[in-house]
Amino acid sequence: MNLLLMQAGYPPCVVRNTKRREYLQSLERADTTGSTDAFVRLLAGELIQTEETMLRVLEGKPLPPIPGEKLHREARRELILKAIGTDTLSIGQIADRVLRIKRPTLKNDLRLLVRARTLRKKGIGKGVTYTRSEKT
Repeated sequence: MNLLLMQAGYPPCVVRNTKRREYLQSLERADTTGSTDAFVRLLAGELIQTEETMLRVLEGKPLPPIPGEKLHREARRELILKAIGTDTLSIGQIADRVLRIKRPTLKNDLRLLVRARTLRKKGIGKGVTYTRSEKT
């Protein structure tokens, strides 16, 4: 499918996991009945979503959370460390950069990164900031 799209001048299309069942059903319907309307509509929507995601990446904007997708601890850790970079940030600033991680999970992950000495924590209460440790 993506080869055909690219040959026609379109970018590749990513069908999200949440749309997998609908994709397979519309593909089967197109195969059995010859009606491709539902399949084309689904692909058009997914192609637009893919292009919007590509644009956000190219503009350096954070990606919105993917509904139903859970990140494992290591993936969250990498996102947090990448978001912090060399900056000193508050939890609110980090949360703005990692939209895919819910606030309670982010707080817990930051606590674990501080305990592992991957991050340094400064301040107390609402004045807490986080920065990378020298060893990372």
